[in-house]
Amino acid sequence: MADTPIVQYPDASGNRAYAKTHVQAVDGLDDKLSEYAKKTELANTASLATQFDFLKTDKAIYNPNDVVTFNLTMNQSVARVKVTKFRNEQNLGEDTVFGYGNNFQYQWQLNGDDNAQYLVKFSNLDSNGNIVFSDFIAVHVNTNPGVFPIMGFLSKYDNYDPNGQQKIIDYLNRLHINYVQYYDWFEYHDIPLYTGDRNQPSAYWTDFANRPTRLDVIQKYLELCRERNMKSMAYGLMYGASTNQDQNGWNESSFLYNSPTSSPNPGNVAVNPLPQPMFKNNIYILNFLSDDVKPKIFSAWQKVFNALPFDGWHIDTLGDFGTKYIYNSGSVDSNFLANVGYKYFVMNARNYFGSGKQLGVNAVATYGYDAVASQDVNYLYSEQWDFEAKSYDDLLQKIKQMRSNRNDIGLIIPAYMHKSVDWSQHAQQFNTDAVKLTNDIIMAGGASHLEMGEHMLSREYFPNSDITMSQDLIDYLPKQYDFMVAYHRELSIKNPTDYFVMNTHKNSKNYVNTSMFTAIENSDQYVTSVSIINTNGLNGDDWQDANDNRKIPDPIYNEQAKFNSSFRYVFCATIENPEPVMLQQDQWGNFVIPEIKNYTLIWGLR
Repeated sequence: MADTPIVQYPDASGNRAYAKTHVQAVDGLDDKLSEYAKKTELANTASLATQFDFLKTDKAIYNPNDVVTFNLTMNQSVARVKVTKFRNEQNLGEDTVFGYGNNFQYQWQLNGDDNAQYLVKFSNLDSNGNIVFSDFIAVHVNTNPGVFPIMGFLSKYDNYDPNGQQKIIDYLNRLHINYVQYYDWFEYHDIPLYTGDRNQPSAYWTDFANRPTRLDVIQKYLELCRERNMKSMAYGLMYGASTNQDQNGWNESSFLYNSPTSSPNPGNVAVNPLPQPMFKNNIYILNFLSDDVKPKIFSAWQKVFNALPFDGWHIDTLGDFGTKYIYNSGSVDSNFLANVGYKYFVMNARNYFGSGKQLGVNAVATYGYDAVASQDVNYLYSEQWDFEAKSYDDLLQKIKQMRSNRNDIGLIIPAYMHKSVDWSQHAQQFNTDAVKLTNDIIMAGGASHLEMGEHMLSREYFPNSDITMSQDLIDYLPKQYDFMVAYHRELSIKNPTDYFVMNTHKNSKNYVNTSMFTAIENSDQYVTSVSIINTNGLNGDDWQDANDNRKIPDPIYNEQAKFNSSFRYVFCATIENPEPVMLQQDQWGNFVIPEIKNYTLIWGLR
């Protein structure tokens, strides 16, 4: 691949200089194709396609110096396409290339920058070079996906359908999902995979909820994810046992108890009851503090890793279950179980599995979160519930609090839309506006939302798929995720400041107020970024949208605003129009925001 010269594009302050990356179009095209195009469809703008069909990249996340392959199709035999690349507000250059509309491919070799995010614009041109339409896609570059983790899930393994499985993974890939959680793939929590004397797993089994499970389906998903550079995380409880009896390697001292116990008493073992016969068994709580129990748990998971190429273990927990008792010993209170138990379990797991396996822990409703965050995990993760974070602002403030623990890894938020909706009164379909708003809040807080797999999540039991997505929502999510990736630099800043003010309408400052626009502002030494979310008269404050009636307020246009601080340049982008636009400032620093529809990002460069 031929290289182009490396050119530096510094910003006005001279502090944000990016190298122009190597570029080359590939498809075996030559001058004959260009001449053919001039004589055919490109001569008539009316005959040109007005949209791309599934613009995509070949991977969810890239390493520095990788080659990114873009593919798209359009209803047009020959295409002339302009490709423009951005890194934040910087235009890195453009190419105009010809290709076949039914299989257009473009390749771009990245430079050596790590932790870099790009926005790439593809524009269909007519024969005069006029843009017929444009579409965008982001590119995420990081050797460590945990710096900016975006998680999806899988939950059904009963049907071997390579084409269907590929479609699922292709959509997750389009969302730049770099971690995939394989939910309830196993048979029992304490014996996740039977491998027999020859260390070979069975071809078929029934999972924890008695659902048929096929090894070849799991293996195919592992293959598809590996091809797209996604990390495959095997889901399993930290401390769950399938029995309270003296079997499976456990004995009376292996469990935690509900009251003081000094002689065998299985009925007093701490338990998380589950509906029968849907599930094979209740979940009995192992003494995860015990240095005898932990190696047995780790050994069971090592058998999994020996048999299947999972990249790591996503460790689930059940939240705060109060004071418990150790067999023939004293009590352990809730704080000790979280602050000491979680801490040393994760520490011991890391020592056992080494750095070659990824580890993440679900600190349910932030219980045990600080202890987990203090350890060598690859990402942060906390399932949010409305008993702790009910309103939009509760959710935002909780995210800001959790992100204060670590600077080197990112935060994933599982949060279930419409969990408490009475669907007998509503069509069983996600409210697109409600999903947009909750995603906007999570994104503006600097985290990512675990919501997508074979379907969108509405329950903590991931296989539940009774709520459907509209086509509008399916089409919108890639735009929202593209934006989150492309502007990760601005969205990941976490030092709250108070410079921004809207001149005509009111805005809150670093909290969500449903009677005005919400402005979430953060600054570092180079950039101040403001996420403006349209909550101006919003008809509700619960992020789950329990009444299934959330509606984004009407947009506003040409809003005058300013920063009460000096910036050389101010830029603007929206999810619908992600290309960065420089806003002109008058002598007092005022500028005009073209549109605030549901989410607008403003950032100033010092």
